[in-house]
Amino acid sequence: MNLSFAGCGFLGIYHVGVAVCFKKYAPHLLLDKISGASAGAIAACCLLCDLPL
Repeated sequence: MNLSFAGCGFLGIYHVGVAVCFKKYAPHLLLDKISGASAGAIAACCLLCDLPL
């Protein structure tokens, strides 16, 4: 599964929430490609680098 976070600054907090849920409840889905733009790129980078969210 490929995962893409859209770019939108004020939705960044929602991207973080979705990233936390994916990391906690569906880590097997994070094995493929992850991408994002703007605030979504920050959330995607945190997932890929295994940074705390």
